[in-house]
Amino acid sequence: MPDFLARPEAIDAFANQVGGLEDDTGTAKNYVHQHLSIDYGDARMFFTVAQACNDVKDAVVSSLNRLGTICNASAQELHKSAKMYRTTDKEEAARLDKTYTYEEADSTHE
Repeated sequence: MPDFLARPEAIDAFANQVGGLEDDTGTAKNYVHQHLSIDYGDARMFFTVAQACNDVKDAVVSSLNRLGTICNASAQELHKSAKMYRTTDKEEAARLDKTYTYEEADSTHE
């Protein structure tokens, strides 16, 4: 069974990827506003549809805002983890690493 090994540079790279997802939520929100915004003047006879569409838009935007917050917070914590591994002495890092279990990846479920 291989030992767990944390590579701070890999953790930082992953943190950057996760943090970049927050930027993607902005693109998604622009898309939602562009395609789900129905003016009530344009939808006189479809008032119920327009209202439902705007409710969905509001819910999706709210979810995207929350997702952005989660991605940002996750990226910050990952950067803190990388910093901890950089500044922790090797014996302490090895002790921490042994607390994690290692499982072989099942290549049949890719």
